[in-house]
Amino acid sequence: MKPEDIIQDIVQDIAFEVGSECISKAAASTNKLGAVVGAIATVGVLGVTGPIAVPLALVGGALAGARGEAALKSTARGIKSTVDNVAKGTSSVIGNAAKGFAGVLDLFKSSEDFVNRGLERLENKQYQEAVEDFTQAIHINSKYADAYFLRGCTYSDIGNYQQAIADYTCTIKIDSKYAAAYVNRGHILAIQEDCKGAVSDYTHSLKVEPNDADIYFRRGRMHLLLENIADAVADYSQVIKLNPDCVEAYFIRGCLFSDLEDYKRAISDLTKVIKNTPHDTNAYLQRGNARREIKDYQGAIEDFTQVIKINPRDTVPFLSRGEAYTAIENYESAVSDFNQVIKINPDCIDGYFSRGYVLNQKGDKRGALSNYNQVIKLDSEYINAYIQRGYIRKDKGEKKEAIVDLQKAISLLYKESMLDEIRTLQAEIKNIRDEIKNTPWWQTRVF
Repeated sequence: MKPEDIIQDIVQDIAFEVGSECISKAAASTNKLGAVVGAIATVGVLGVTGPIAVPLALVGGALAGARGEAALKSTARGIKSTVDNVAKGTSSVIGNAAKGFAGVLDLFKSSEDFVNRGLERLENKQYQEAVEDFTQAIHINSKYADAYFLRGCTYSDIGNYQQAIADYTCTIKIDSKYAAAYVNRGHILAIQEDCKGAVSDYTHSLKVEPNDADIYFRRGRMHLLLENIADAVADYSQVIKLNPDCVEAYFIRGCLFSDLEDYKRAISDLTKVIKNTPHDTNAYLQRGNARREIKDYQGAIEDFTQVIKINPRDTVPFLSRGEAYTAIENYESAVSDFNQVIKINPDCIDGYFSRGYVLNQKGDKRGALSNYNQVIKLDSEYINAYIQRGYIRKDKGEKKEAIVDLQKAISLLYKESMLDEIRTLQAEIKNIRDEIKNTPWWQTRVF
């Protein structure tokens, strides 16, 4: 399995996990409006949980003590207080607001009052009502950045992403350093596959909050999807710098180093993963592949063997170990591994092809032909099987049959525009035809 294949399967799961970690850390350490609400809204946007549940003690309390736009912005930028004080402020506001729920809207004369009630309704999962309150706050104060932001979070969580983007954009227009708005807008752009837009928003947020490991992680994922491998490596390196215990970042960076053919660094990163998660088969598999590339075949065999011990029904490590045995010409062990692959999965094309190659190396051309026949039966467009079978048939004197195989390979290569390979096979066909032409008739007779 190639590094990029594993990356595609794993990075999304990792992104979700990092998001969850961000929430718990933010909740434990601050009552910062942007960080907490942004983190919680992130989960809703990505679909990891259901609708957002804003901890009122963390978010409502922060707003409860604010009076006036300047004070509210200051709170949103990270003024810290103890959770007890926040909870007291929240309960006071909730109590006052509850008295007005009978319909006496006169109690809500300020934008802050509407925001506080919107937060309570948000906590109670009254999303439409929360939107209405945040909208009222905006009508009273059109420059209320936090009201736009909170309404954006609510829209995002009920799936109205375009309106959420519009609100986050308004937030940013009012306050160009509102990091959480960039972050949340970036998350939506990410799930809409606007990777460039997401990178831009994440970059803006990092200018404001340069130590946010989660955003480096997410921006790295966008760079991966854009195939900006060097930028992705830089982002995951920054994650590791900020959070040296982030195993996932080491794993992804290790795979990327392999993709860049920087195998020694890949091995170093993957070794760190294995030390922290000794039962991670993916890490052993990737390190084994990297070791094989630097011709450390024994080390590769040890890694693939470890994967087999953990998951003996997986064909991939048997295939990989078989290839490593083939490289050191331990053909008996290689055949044994490929036999196991076919036993686990009788339709595994790679198992038959690899076993055919090894049998040919051992001089068992009949066995090799049988395996290549099976490959072609399972996949009629497997180019290399036609090529290998063609050469074996040529060696066996079946020259017309060899030409048929090589011509079939050429027809498939044209589909892939592999012109150099086509020219090589065309030259081989010409040589075979010349051999047929120059072979005495009595040598072509079958007795």
